[in-house]
Amino acid sequence: MNRIYGMAALGLLASWATSAQAADDLWSGIYVKGEAGVSLSRDAGRLPHQDQNGIQLNTQNDDLGTSATFGLGIGKQFGEKVRVDFTLNYRTGNEVNTNEILNAGVTTLTADLNSYGLMASAYYDIAKLNVSGRSVIPYVGGGLGIAINELGDSAEMVNGARVVWEGDRTTNLAWQVGGGVGIELTDLLSLDVGYRYVDMGSFKSGNQLLSGATGQLQQVYEGEFTTHEVMVGLRYSF
Repeated sequence: MNRIYGMAALGLLASWATSAQAADDLWSGIYVKGEAGVSLSRDAGRLPHQDQNGIQLNTQNDDLGTSATFGLGIGKQFGEKVRVDFTLNYRTGNEVNTNEILNAGVTTLTADLNSYGLMASAYYDIAKLNVSGRSVIPYVGGGLGIAINELGDSAEMVNGARVVWEGDRTTNLAWQVGGGVGIELTDLLSLDVGYRYVDMGSFKSGNQLLSGATGQLQQVYEGEFTTHEVMVGLRYSF
């Protein structure tokens, strides 16, 4: 009987060891990361639209200013060269701020613009270099995901009155490419410094006039949302 109990105990121990090994394999290479940086937008386009009377209006080419961007993600290292992660990003502080051409002259069109995004990215670690006793790993990468761009209410001065119309939200396919370096601070913690070009699709205004005039725009305006971003982050591996 003791022999049977002993064999059962050995079986349970082997099963536990196998499960523990499987759990270790599952967590092996898993990392979490946080990042923050500055986002420098590119030209958003001419933003053509028509007012409530059907009059065609155009703006000058302009960018969307400079904003802050933040991200949190989780990923996994596959071997020594490849890693994949999923990152939630938030960009805040961009704005439409451009001159609009009217029959009576030129006015300024303004609106706030924020963006939320989820990006799946893959990175290739090129080499592990020893710099002053620390491992420095240059990498390149790219990603594909979605971006939700939220344009606030738009405002301009027309014939001495401040005209405001509603904003809108758009959901777009987004992509990015870039590169950087990872600097190993400890066996588990790395500092990431990188650059990326991000295309977040388009943004657009609503058409309902909120104040200063009545009716609705016959054509809303729509622009492109692309940025150059410089990021600094920390990556912790389990």
